[in-house]
Amino acid sequence: MKLSLEEFLSQKNQFQLGDLTTEKFHPDTVGLRELATNDPSTALKKLKSVDLKAFEKYGKIKNKLKPLIKDLSNHEGRIFLVGCGATGRLVLHLEKYARMQSIDNIFSLMAGGDAALIKSIELVEDFESLGKKHLMEFNPSPSDLVIGVTEGGETSYVIGAVMAARDICKRAPYILYCNDDQDLIATCERSKKFIEDENIKNISINIGPMALAGSTRMQASTILHMALGKCLFNEDEKGLISALERFDESSLTKMMNREKNLFLENKSCIYKTCTKFGLSVLTDTTERSPTFGLDPFENLNDKNFVESFNHLEIAGVFDNKTAWSSLLSRDPRELLWNELQGRSSFNTINGFKIFDGHTKNRKKEYEYFEIRYSENHFEFSLMDENLTICCAGLNYFSQSIFLKIILNIYSTCLMATVDRFESNIMTWVRSSNYKLIDRSVRYARMLLIQKGINPSYDEVAKLVMELEVTQDESVVEKVVSFFKG
Repeated sequence: MKLSLEEFLSQKNQFQLGDLTTEKFHPDTVGLRELATNDPSTALKKLKSVDLKAFEKYGKIKNKLKPLIKDLSNHEGRIFLVGCGATGRLVLHLEKYARMQSIDNIFSLMAGGDAALIKSIELVEDFESLGKKHLMEFNPSPSDLVIGVTEGGETSYVIGAVMAARDICKRAPYILYCNDDQDLIATCERSKKFIEDENIKNISINIGPMALAGSTRMQASTILHMALGKCLFNEDEKGLISALERFDESSLTKMMNREKNLFLENKSCIYKTCTKFGLSVLTDTTERSPTFGLDPFENLNDKNFVESFNHLEIAGVFDNKTAWSSLLSRDPRELLWNELQGRSSFNTINGFKIFDGHTKNRKKEYEYFEIRYSENHFEFSLMDENLTICCAGLNYFSQSIFLKIILNIYSTCLMATVDRFESNIMTWVRSSNYKLIDRSVRYARMLLIQKGINPSYDEVAKLVMELEVTQDESVVEKVVSFFKG
């Protein structure tokens, strides 16, 4: 599958998502990059504040989950959770949590398969047919229930799986998202299709814009994770909110400065943690690649691999197959589709090394960022910096989300200090699918208009897709420079 300018322009109206809440700019974080550079403690505080406000909004609308909770309470068949990108990693985590509790009827489907947990597979999310195809791999029966999860509510892959379930399963499928129905109906025909379908149950959980515009790995995926935890496992957010309120976010600043220096010195920062929290740590570190334009984790079965800045080791697990199984609490699954060209095979999955000690074979100099867990505490250490974070009163589910939030806050502020976004806009976004192309076009046009230059949408889209951009360049910044001459 290749990105085509002509094909994108012919259906651009279906990917122009700037009016959706999840794509808008949060008023509380305008100027975040500059603030993080000059006053990182205040920048971290602002990021935490946006998370707390998202939980406050969630608390006011979580009654919308009651129909799903009721349906799950008397459901005896399998439950399929379908996601893409950040929500794909979210549903993998929910399946892991279920298996840790010996619940074996919950299955996760991530766009691109388990290999996409580490490196997204371009364009898969743009096709409803591939969402249906993935669901059919599991031979769904009338007694099964499908729950789609998409931050924006417009991901074709997730919609495709949900539409297929509508025609197969006796119980109506659900789809959860973080935009208002009327906005989606006005923006996307594919969203209108499922919102107005009486045989699909949709739940809108609008908790406001993201702290970093378009970065739905942050508040949207956090709240959807919490919402599904409530529905599937009767999890409550109150203890998590209290822990987050107590957390002194300014304690991250010294450690952040150490990792910043490693980045500027072209060294690596390898995260090392236990099997219990491996998926939480992996999620944040891998999502830094599409959000901030970093090299993804290298695949050693790719002869042209480039060593990434961040990577992961699962402490105490010394072979890769076991490391992957411990990460997911099940064996990984491959997808052998012609459309994926081998990028979700076992060969690809095993090429991503995550076992304890694999880093010693890298050429780049590196330091370990260790995240350990002891009773009621996370312990962070990087070089000569150490930090203890209290998580007393939280079970594993809430601990995982708490760690996710802390790492999201930390990594976003870290990337601000090395100029990997502008104000609170994702200028280093990689245009690997139509949704991300639209983001690149919108952000470039916004910056150009601020400078008194007003090119057409199509002109900018052409440049976004045709300019040669290396991994060390921002496509948005390069387009802006081109028009400025």
